[in-house]
Amino acid sequence: MRVVAVATGSEDAAALRSAGAHLVLPDLCDTGAVLRAVLAPE
Repeated sequence: MRVVAVATGSEDAAALRSAGAHLVLPDLCDTGAVLRAVLAPE
Protein backbone atom coordinates (compact mmCIF):
# COMPACT_ATOMS: atom_id res chain seq x y z
CA MET A 1 0.00 0.00 0.00
CA ARG A 2 1.29 3.45 -0.93
CA VAL A 3 0.66 6.32 1.47
CA VAL A 4 0.13 9.85 0.17
CA ALA A 5 0.13 12.52 2.87
CA VAL A 6 -0.80 16.19 2.78
CA ALA A 7 1.25 18.53 4.96
CA THR A 8 -1.47 20.99 5.93
CA GLY A 9 -1.80 20.06 9.58
CA SER A 10 0.46 20.24 12.60
CA GLU A 11 3.06 17.77 11.26
CA ASP A 12 5.61 18.88 8.66
CA ALA A 13 6.65 16.95 5.56
CA ALA A 14 9.68 15.37 7.25
CA ALA A 15 7.53 14.02 10.07
CA LEU A 16 5.03 12.60 7.58
CA ARG A 17 7.83 10.90 5.63
CA SER A 18 9.33 9.44 8.79
CA ALA A 19 5.87 8.14 9.71
CA GLY A 20 5.79 6.18 6.45
CA ALA A 21 4.38 8.45 3.76
CA HIS A 22 5.71 7.56 0.34
CA LEU A 23 4.79 10.95 -1.07
CA VAL A 24 4.05 14.20 0.74
CA LEU A 25 2.14 16.98 -0.99
CA PRO A 26 2.17 20.52 0.45
CA ASP A 27 -1.58 20.87 -0.19
CA LEU A 28 -4.29 19.67 -2.58
CA CYS A 29 -4.23 22.74 -4.86
CA ASP A 30 -2.41 21.00 -7.73
CA THR A 31 -5.13 18.66 -8.97
CA GLY A 32 -2.80 17.04 -11.48
CA ALA A 33 -0.25 16.14 -8.79
CA VAL A 34 -3.00 14.74 -6.57
CA LEU A 35 -4.37 12.57 -9.36
CA ARG A 36 -0.92 11.33 -10.35
CA ALA A 37 -0.19 10.46 -6.71
CA VAL A 38 -3.47 8.62 -6.19
CA LEU A 39 -3.66 6.88 -9.55
CA ALA A 40 0.01 5.93 -10.00
CA PRO A 41 0.68 2.20 -10.11
CA GLU A 42 2.33 0.80 -7.02
